[in-house]
Amino acid sequence: MISKQSGFGLIEVLIACLVLGIGMAALVKLENLYLQASRLSKARNIALNLAQQKLDDLRSFSQLTASANQFTYSDIETNLGGALKADGLLKFPAGLVTGYSDSYQLTWTVENGYWYQQHLTYSPPTPLPVYPEQKRVTVNLDWADQHLQLQTIIAAISPNVTAELADRHDSNSVIHPDIHYTPSKQEDIATIGSETGNQRQTIALNTPHNQINAYTYNLAGKLLRQEQFTTVACNCAFSSRGPAYTAAHGQWDPLKKQFIDQTGDWVIKDRGCQTNGIDSQCIDSNDLCSRCCNDHHDPSNNQLDGNHIPYCDPEHGIFDRCFDPFRGISDFSLGKHLHYTANGTIANGGAYLESCRMKQIDGRWQVYQDWHRVALNAMPRKTFSEHHSDYKNYVISMIDAILDSSISQFNGQDNSEINWPPAAELFNAPLQLALGDSQTLTAHGLYIDYLNPELLNALRQQKQHHQDYPSNLPIYDIELSDFVQDCQAPRGWCSSNPQQVTINANQIQALSITTEPTNISFGFARSNSGLAKFNQAIDVSLAANSDDIIDQALLAISVSAQIIPNSP
Repeated sequence: MISKQSGFGLIEVLIACLVLGIGMAALVKLENLYLQASRLSKARNIALNLAQQKLDDLRSFSQLTASANQFTYSDIETNLGGALKADGLLKFPAGLVTGYSDSYQLTWTVENGYWYQQHLTYSPPTPLPVYPEQKRVTVNLDWADQHLQLQTIIAAISPNVTAELADRHDSNSVIHPDIHYTPSKQEDIATIGSETGNQRQTIALNTPHNQINAYTYNLAGKLLRQEQFTTVACNCAFSSRGPAYTAAHGQWDPLKKQFIDQTGDWVIKDRGCQTNGIDSQCIDSNDLCSRCCNDHHDPSNNQLDGNHIPYCDPEHGIFDRCFDPFRGISDFSLGKHLHYTANGTIANGGAYLESCRMKQIDGRWQVYQDWHRVALNAMPRKTFSEHHSDYKNYVISMIDAILDSSISQFNGQDNSEINWPPAAELFNAPLQLALGDSQTLTAHGLYIDYLNPELLNALRQQKQHHQDYPSNLPIYDIELSDFVQDCQAPRGWCSSNPQQVTINANQIQALSITTEPTNISFGFARSNSGLAKFNQAIDVSLAANSDDIIDQALLAISVSAQIIPNSP
């Protein structure tokens, strides 16, 4: 009797080994691709930090004209300029940057801009002024086969004396040159101010650091105040207690009769460090997130400064110098605001998410008090352009609602304490589109900073005496569409019926006739997250200013069968 035994033959074994080998080779290749992508991402982040570091360095000049052993505005030239070391050499010179896994080549170009015959030109006029009104700086980082470029404008205003510009009438102040500002003519940029007083424009730039610039100028076009912000979202972890800055903030200067920026105080408090977002290990990347993680912690309650004035202590009604005075008492513990993990739970240690509003003060990025939006409105860009005056009046009415109330400080009171005006009619008018027609939409967020009792009372006095109070209030109207263009519900532009009306890159298009108006909404996080272009909530508490609250501005759209006439 012959026994038959089944099993693997040599051919089957060879085929199995071949398949296994192919699979292992694929996994090795995939791992190599992952490591390569990780290295490229890390290298690009380093290059971005180096470029931003050089831009910050070039902004830190102390005066305008040449001076021995001082970094001045006139020193800023192609591959020249910047803070000096003790030996007189540049701290961040052009050339090879070592100390990293890749070698980086740092260079920058400078173009001089002149105000000539009511226009800004980058061609030297005749006669040539003593110095240009502004310099357009482009920083380049090259490494391996990669290239990164950042560009900014540096005005002929020393960061150390910017606040003095509005105080030229004071004989004791330093006299600085007149800097002209050409107001933006973009349809979606709002101009805020009284008809006879100073004006302000806030312009969001589509840059890697989400830069926001605010310009205050008089009716003659003279620049009075320039502010520069950026908002970052960071992966952080708690570290040991130690020295760190409290919140930089605005305060009233009774001598200059205007609000000025006040640097935070250097105190011992809780701190954080930047992480890679994977674990709680600290990394030292020396960028904005390192400052954000380190500083964005309130000191504990019952703390006094050197003048015996209490710090942020919401549980006792003190919101001065809190990083976010609008959070409400429920989001503080022992005087310190809460932090949250990626899944929304309270973080008492380890990793957490953070977002920070940064502002250039005295030539250095400092962690400022958080953004606070008081209104969100959406409309066609064409409608906004045609009703700039109506929108300005609406903003002034929002300011008046605060000043005419009985509140002692502005830190997010509800409607029972502030009689907010209704939205202007231009926000509520239904949009009529013809079939196949398209229009560009715009969304505007109105942000007003915390007003402590001193600043609030000073503004009320200015209003009572018919002075130029709107330009002395820290208010910023920001066009938000570029921060989140498309629908990422509940954020961004979303249509209740995409088959009838769709939106792409702020453009709305009519696809079919509607019998009932289609609702269009623009959703945006209430505090810092949106301005950091970050879709994940940073602060997910029940507090009124929490980032997990997505406000929506609504717009109704009707589509008719009207034939669009051909252009002549």
